[in-house]
Amino acid sequence: MRFGRPLIVFIACVLATAVARGMEADKPDLRPPLWAMFHWSSNPAVQDELRVSVEQREKLARLTSEYRAASVSPDSRKRGELSPEEREKLDTQIAKRRATVERDYRPKIESLLNAAQQQRLSEIHLQSLVWLNGPGGAGRTPIAQAIGLSNDQKEMLAQIEFEWIRSLSGLKLLATPEERKAKETADIQKRNAASDTVLTPEQKQRLTELCGNPFDIPGAIALFPKPARMK
Repeated sequence: MRFGRPLIVFIACVLATAVARGMEADKPDLRPPLWAMFHWSSNPAVQDELRVSVEQREKLARLTSEYRAASVSPDSRKRGELSPEEREKLDTQIAKRRATVERDYRPKIESLLNAAQQQRLSEIHLQSLVWLNGPGGAGRTPIAQAIGLSNDQKEMLAQIEFEWIRSLSGLKLLATPEERKAKETADIQKRNAASDTVLTPEQKQRLTELCGNPFDIPGAIALFPKPARMK
């Protein structure tokens, strides 16, 4: 059977499109969660870093207020009073609400920020994960996929983070704020040192590249500490 040139060209285009879509599907989505996009884009220090214009700030303020109002589920505050069946029903309702908010508000906030601003926002969010969790923050998907962590590495990082979280329970047993701060600092250093040995030099370099230029995460958090999470 012989195929004409137009049909061959058509088949080639279809195959090329399929391959491109497959490669795109395999590419990790490093965009921040929606709550993080609103949290960081509302932070004055981050807005300065992103060079957000006055007009953008005004629109972001209005959109953030709308997002927070749409995100809150009044029934979630009564969760402790519900039966297991009622809690399961509530969880389903909250999941649907989250999906609706994601569908409605991610396009809106992405339309307010240009590509360079969105890229820098993603870098800042990744830095915040590493700052909060040490190199173990790289164990989170899709960061793990982006830097090529193996399953064994992810399990090791998860165990290190678990041990660190468990150590936090001992802070309340210490008498003074100075003692608690000293132990907290020591535990973080221990966690970071352990996590650092899990990553290869190439993975550390890739993580550094994904995080971009260093940003003052603690300073930004001090200005605007509470994220606008979905309730």
